[in-house]
Amino acid sequence: MKNLWVVAVILSSLSVEAVPIPEPLSLKQALSFATEPHPDQQMALAQQRAAEARLGVAERGQAMTVDLSGRIRWKTLQQQPEQRLGDHLLSITARKPLYDFGRSELAEQIAQGEVTQQQWGVVDAPEQKKLEIMEHFFAVLLADLQRTVEDEAMTIAYLRHKKRLDRELTGDYSELDLLQGESKFQDARVKQKQAEMAQRLTRIQLAEAMNRPGEIPSTLETPEITPEQIVKTLEAVELLQQQALVGNRQLMRSAKQVQIAERQVKQARLGTAPELDAAFEVLENSRVTSSKDRWRASLLLEVPLLDGGVNGEQVAVAREALHIARAQYELLKRKLSQQVEQYHLQLKVLDMQWQADQVAAEYREIELERNRALYEQEQRSNLGDALVGISQSHRRSAESRFQALLVRARLDQLTGKEIVIHE
Repeated sequence: MKNLWVVAVILSSLSVEAVPIPEPLSLKQALSFATEPHPDQQMALAQQRAAEARLGVAERGQAMTVDLSGRIRWKTLQQQPEQRLGDHLLSITARKPLYDFGRSELAEQIAQGEVTQQQWGVVDAPEQKKLEIMEHFFAVLLADLQRTVEDEAMTIAYLRHKKRLDRELTGDYSELDLLQGESKFQDARVKQKQAEMAQRLTRIQLAEAMNRPGEIPSTLETPEITPEQIVKTLEAVELLQQQALVGNRQLMRSAKQVQIAERQVKQARLGTAPELDAAFEVLENSRVTSSKDRWRASLLLEVPLLDGGVNGEQVAVAREALHIARAQYELLKRKLSQQVEQYHLQLKVLDMQWQADQVAAEYREIELERNRALYEQEQRSNLGDALVGISQSHRRSAESRFQALLVRARLDQLTGKEIVIHE
């Protein structure tokens, strides 16, 4: 029922007028664009519809067919070779399969399994899109913070270079010193320009992920959730691994593929099974004779006797496909357990990293105040470096927070949960 609701929401979004990107844009608002009719979302829906169409074909495999055929022919009699006689025929044939020893039933079950597989793909597509949006959202925020770092670094490099130029006449700095200062300033300009370009590029990528190409978001709100808060609500790794084995949609699709492969083996083994059909034919001849029928009713039994070993090879192919499906399922189970363990440990490390970032930020604040005091007393200080250090510290702390949010979201997706951000 939940799957059908998700599919209905996605389908309804195809006809809804596009909503503009809010300004400022929060992470929660950005994730609401995950159900937009992005091309990959449309592809998942098209694959589901194709599977449903194949199911319809399989369900009608035992349906009655009616065919119309005709023949126009002239013939001559041996006694009167110069005379041509019309020997035309019009017939209508109705045919109904009666029994095929389970082949049609297996075909329906296989087609239904493929529909279920594609439904899981449609349900999982918005969650995958949320992860993509989160990655680009955080990339924008980090690009903005990096721009601040590079702006300050370029400003400091320029002021130091200008100071050397102003004191050139006093002889305090040699030509080599001046060139060194200009080189550092030019390097800082390049990095600042690269940071500016990164701001633009990350916003373009975010707009594309939100299915709003060309609609570039300007201001983003920074989520304030910390790794410490995330770790406090983190379940035990064993519980998460169990949830992944039960709720992971990719694993469900793999399990369904094993079931499909098992039925395809049975289907292949029935390749030489008999078929029983009923047929009724009505004929209308232009030349009526006592030897020609007006109608025919038949029971047709077809029993394959010899196929040159083709069916045996078909069974072998289906059996190996089953072995592959089972192996892929087991590999995926192991991979999921490892990923859950990895993300669980990564969250704890990110919490420690964030705690270290807080200490580093406090140290940078104290260092900045000390250098500001020295600067005001006209003593030698590293005020510029301290300012850059503060900005770098803020970026590192933000990166730890963003990574923790992203890892938690990936963990939710692995365990089959809906990705929800509580800001």
